[in-house]
Amino acid sequence: MNAEEFNRLLSRFEDASVALHTEQTRSAQDRWEVACDAIREDRSRLLRLIRDLLDSDDCWFDHHGGCQAHGYLSLEPGEQCPHAEAKALLDAEGVAR
Repeated sequence: MNAEEFNRLLSRFEDASVALHTEQTRSAQDRWEVACDAIREDRSRLLRLIRDLLDSDDCWFDHHGGCQAHGYLSLEPGEQCPHAEAKALLDAEGVAR
């Protein structure tokens, strides 16, 4: 093999390597976008489910700090009723209740 043949072979190898890398990168990006779309759809579905299961009544607490409205009677100091947390999450996400 002379230098010219070697350079042609090397050029073909480099072209094939670049094409393969480009194809793999595009394929990985496509898979990433599909996965992100699926996660966004699942997240939206879960937020709607939380909204639908949420009790619209406001919390009211007994003298021990338990939420009487929703039955969370053993809340620790500083702990929120899960319904209050869910309402805050929906508000932060801009989900209409």
